[in-house]
Amino acid sequence: MLVGLCYLIFVDKSEIRFGKDENPNIVSWLPGLPESMSFLRLHLDIRRIVNRKLLNMTTEVDDIGVINPHPFRYIINPGRCKFKNHDVRPVLVIVKSAVRNVFLRHAIRTTWGNISEDNVKIVFMLGRNTSNDQQRTIDLEAAKYNDIVQQDFIDADFNNTLKTILSFKWATQYCENAQFVLFVDDDFVIDLPKILMYIYSIPEVDAETLFIGHRIIQPVVRDKRSKWALPLEVFPYKYWPPYLAGGTYLASMQVAKKFTCAFPYIQVLVKTDGWLGIVAMNVGINPQDNIFFHNNGRYAHLALVYQCCHTQKEMLHFWWQYNQKKSFRFWTPG
Repeated sequence: MLVGLCYLIFVDKSEIRFGKDENPNIVSWLPGLPESMSFLRLHLDIRRIVNRKLLNMTTEVDDIGVINPHPFRYIINPGRCKFKNHDVRPVLVIVKSAVRNVFLRHAIRTTWGNISEDNVKIVFMLGRNTSNDQQRTIDLEAAKYNDIVQQDFIDADFNNTLKTILSFKWATQYCENAQFVLFVDDDFVIDLPKILMYIYSIPEVDAETLFIGHRIIQPVVRDKRSKWALPLEVFPYKYWPPYLAGGTYLASMQVAKKFTCAFPYIQVLVKTDGWLGIVAMNVGINPQDNIFFHNNGRYAHLALVYQCCHTQKEMLHFWWQYNQKKSFRFWTPG
């Protein structure tokens, strides 16, 4: 495993200011929440709260700091996942998918997701569409494949963080016997057999803190014209905490449980990958870089993941090309 250097970001807490201006990048879907919210939560020891939760030692005091309860209900839930083979590490693959991408999900099932391993479970995470006809299509798809998980938040790009929360919560509540969780966006192709070989090679000692992907260190955008902008009053750091590119990343179940326990105490942001970096920082997890998750740049020829396809036709064609070359190096996005 190639692990990047640990970056520590220090800030003078005396300079932290709390503003009252509304910020459109803070998803305000809960009534009664303040218009602006600090993501530092300096008055809370989130790591301590998470540890108490994991030990079932939480108190009513811990509930006072909850600002993100995720009050959504399941529309479709296939129930607890079962693994037939426990001799090899069970792996849950979660595909975050747009509700409208019915044909793209079918392409995944017939390409990289067409795997017969007894220790692998693949599920698709969806929000809801306002169209009744679309929902009937999803209901039929779920009945046929039994691999759809859906909650009743609106399925839209700006709610990707809600879909990520759903993914972690479902994994830890309904598939906790998986040892690792691989998160994939539905426009990615991955070489799942090779990724599984890598997962099986991970030392047991590393599993407790494993959170790997393409690690990014990036300044916070302040320009109000950008949809990723965050005002200084809300997030006073110059840089985001180290975070993983959101398209594909891997977490151990131990890390997934820590994140899930921390979510209620950290307000939602539209920039999901940066937000997960904040969550990781709050629970003491260092996102680790791994060249297998770089789908561009100098290590792209070693990648086991690639963002390529927005239609069923594109994915089928890409998969055929990949099986000819067994490398993503051939691919030049159009």
